[in-house]
Amino acid sequence: MSNSNSRLNVALTVLTFLVILFTSLISRKFLLSSVGDELFSVNVILTNYINFLAVFELGLGITALFMFYNPVSKKMDGEVLKIYLFFKRIYKKVITLTLFFSVVGFYFIWKMLSDIIEFEVLVATCSLLIFSQVIVLLFSTEKYLLYASHRIYLFSALELFCKLFLFSLQILVLKSSFLDSSEKLVSYTFLFFFFTIVQYYLVNRFAKEKFNLCSRSLNDTCLDKNKKSEIFTKVKGSINHKIGDAVMNYTDYFVISIFLSAASVVNVSNYVFITTSAVMLVTKVFEGLSSKVGHLLITGEDAHKYAAFKKLHIISLYLSTTASCVFYYGSSEFVSNWFGEQYALDNEVVLLMTLTMFFQILRVSSNMMKLAGGIVDKDKYIPIIESVIYLSLSILLTGQYGIVGIFYAKIITSLVLSNWIKQFFIYRYIVNREFKDYLFAYLISVFVFLVSFSSVGTVESYLPGHFHGWFGLLNICILSSIVSLIFTFLFRNGLFWKKV
Repeated sequence: MSNSNSRLNVALTVLTFLVILFTSLISRKFLLSSVGDELFSVNVILTNYINFLAVFELGLGITALFMFYNPVSKKMDGEVLKIYLFFKRIYKKVITLTLFFSVVGFYFIWKMLSDIIEFEVLVATCSLLIFSQVIVLLFSTEKYLLYASHRIYLFSALELFCKLFLFSLQILVLKSSFLDSSEKLVSYTFLFFFFTIVQYYLVNRFAKEKFNLCSRSLNDTCLDKNKKSEIFTKVKGSINHKIGDAVMNYTDYFVISIFLSAASVVNVSNYVFITTSAVMLVTKVFEGLSSKVGHLLITGEDAHKYAAFKKLHIISLYLSTTASCVFYYGSSEFVSNWFGEQYALDNEVVLLMTLTMFFQILRVSSNMMKLAGGIVDKDKYIPIIESVIYLSLSILLTGQYGIVGIFYAKIITSLVLSNWIKQFFIYRYIVNREFKDYLFAYLISVFVFLVSFSSVGTVESYLPGHFHGWFGLLNICILSSIVSLIFTFLFRNGLFWKKV
């Protein structure tokens, strides 16, 4: 049953993401053409700001998911209910914290954007996005309970249903002739808020009916002190990790706005949308496997855990190499055809973004295994150090070199910490192996990427006429996937010395 659910989880999760990606590309193009560069930049910056505030939800969610694995798999309904109610109480406190930081942060956002947007429009747009995040916080416990029970496909189905309706109505709003640019932006955001309510209301109803969460009195479900202590310890570690991720991924536009201009965000954001989508797609693939991996790490032997880690790393290597080759050789062509040639970036920036994306995707399997293994508290201070290093370098290098400074900072931070620290703790606490084995695998992984990247570039240079336009983009995707598959397959045994 779990295997069939895992396959269904992956299939429907990926399908949902691809549909949402396709509709997002269309709505993004309509939004840019309807409201102009400046208001489009406002939307991008505010969305990033809300994503930054989501660190509390994501940090709690990681811990909730891990705490649900064991009692759900063993059908310990009483324990599931206790954990559920405990997290509901925590989330209510986090809502207050989120609202406080939202108000504080709004002051700085207004100072940053006051030249390009009216105060009333900014208040309306930002408030709708903040309240959307509050809705997510209210019902996140139910979402992660579905995840832990191998029912990610249910959440994906609801998300797909809501996003399709959202997309249709947003396009109608953006195409309307009786709304001005500011009204279109506010209406566009209101629809997002409304369908967030619909989606999470349905998630809440389904989870409560499926797990009979309302069948007991609150007075009879107190969690014991040891379990509470374990949860708080893991929550602290998880939130630290998400703060580190948020600083790495959601502060770029603020730095660009301060040192360059808010309008400069548009060009970068179109490329970042592509890289983020690629990273999220791979993450969705591994999310579909997360509950199965979580159960394996709880019940399996070290040899089985290590075998799972090796297979997941090889999958990550193939996906990261393919995505990076497609991005470098096809992203500018795509942006020029879809958004306009004026939004294309220089090759130097695209190359740096390619390297950044490769490292990000390569880490996805390790991130998932580390979180599924529940060891987020072992390196809880590392993400804070990582975020301080990145933010310092980002400010320094962007002020000196412009946009490329952002990506120099990401690459340096990846090499210093991000690319090996999570794997170190996986080897030490989950698979119980010598870390030098991974360092060798990491070097081989980089070699596979470089060889694949060079090979795709060589073929493109000899057949330049076959890689332009929409058909050329398809050729780049096919070529990159084949070349990456060949070299990943050839070096798969060398990655970990022994056969996989």
